[in-house]
Amino acid sequence: MGVDGRHTVRALFDHLICVAGGGVPGPEGILGAGSGLAGIPYGVTDVFEATRAGALAAHRLDRDDLHWETLTHPGGVVWPVVLALGASNRLPLNHVLTAAELGYEVTISVARLLAPIQASWHATTICGSIGAAAAGGFLLAGESGAVDAFNHAASVAGGTRRPLFERSQGRLFLRMHAAMTGLNAAFSAFQGLRAAEAAMEGAMGLFSMLGHTPESSDLDITRDHSLSELAFRTHAASGFFHAAVDAAMDLTPGKLGSIGEVVVEVGPAVAASTTIGVPNNPQDAWGSLPTAVAGAMVVRGQGLGAWPLDQRVVDLIGRVRVAAAPRPDDERLLARVVATSANGNRTEAERRVPHGHPTDPLTDEELAAKAVGLRSVANVDVATEAMALLMESSDRQTSELLDDLGELLGPGSVDD
Repeated sequence: MGVDGRHTVRALFDHLICVAGGGVPGPEGILGAGSGLAGIPYGVTDVFEATRAGALAAHRLDRDDLHWETLTHPGGVVWPVVLALGASNRLPLNHVLTAAELGYEVTISVARLLAPIQASWHATTICGSIGAAAAGGFLLAGESGAVDAFNHAASVAGGTRRPLFERSQGRLFLRMHAAMTGLNAAFSAFQGLRAAEAAMEGAMGLFSMLGHTPESSDLDITRDHSLSELAFRTHAASGFFHAAVDAAMDLTPGKLGSIGEVVVEVGPAVAASTTIGVPNNPQDAWGSLPTAVAGAMVVRGQGLGAWPLDQRVVDLIGRVRVAAAPRPDDERLLARVVATSANGNRTEAERRVPHGHPTDPLTDEELAAKAVGLRSVANVDVATEAMALLMESSDRQTSELLDDLGELLGPGSVDD
């Protein structure tokens, strides 16, 4: 591993608990017969199905990792590819971790080049497919494989933001498409299919298609610290609302008594992204800042995201007002929550960034608690055991390790 190995293993743990919590039952389980984490048969040879299912499950609860600078979610695309390839080829975990590090660096570096047009395109789909391709190509065929796979994926990259705007299930398809594109590109490179050498640059390259030519097309993949810049998301709400949720949970309920009004001050972009009013479904609730703040104040985060909504949350939503406040770029995530009681008492709290941001990272214990919240494990002790197993097992075969983790993680490990 080229970077601090703990960052890589923590990112893998976060991915695995998102997959375990997001496993989708089907007629015969998520994939049908077969053992593995959350029903995903990492130990069998169908790497395509394992990749597809892994990408679907990783993002189903929308709690997968986030790189705030580029607004990409690298892990939900890169990990399904390298885990499926590593397990099916019986590779040691340390090879998989090294490939994943490359995948993260490529994803984030390409996203930086495309930052000026990010509002028009879905960065995780475009950049994640290229990063996953490079990671898979490296795992199968070394550096030359990574280069060819990179260019194969760049030649077909695409993805719009519309599914995110509508909160449709198309957002899951985008992740599966990106991962499968990366896997197909990796296999093509492994099989000796030479890619276009300039799939990004030039009159017919990716930059031209997207309508943006950066001043330099050199990828900065030598920084070796993108994994240390990751955010891990704990709350069942849009990541843009997490700072406000944390601030609301910082308030002392006993000082308020009966709440009269709550004002949530956030940046203009965050304010513009929220729905208003009592949501009609879980998708609307996820995109509602008033719902997230009301839930944080009433249930203190323990029932945040539960559907149907607690009636106390419903009653408070109408008294939560969102106010857009200008923010400099380095404070775009800052949120202030001001609550006034019915008798005029006032209290407020502020968060510059959400907890889990790289400048305010989760502890290992808090990451383990996230696993419990996702219903990925029975309790914190089991989550801690799973994380320790990952930390101590980089030289073990990936398939065997995932089998052992499958005993600890997944819906079957949690009692209803």
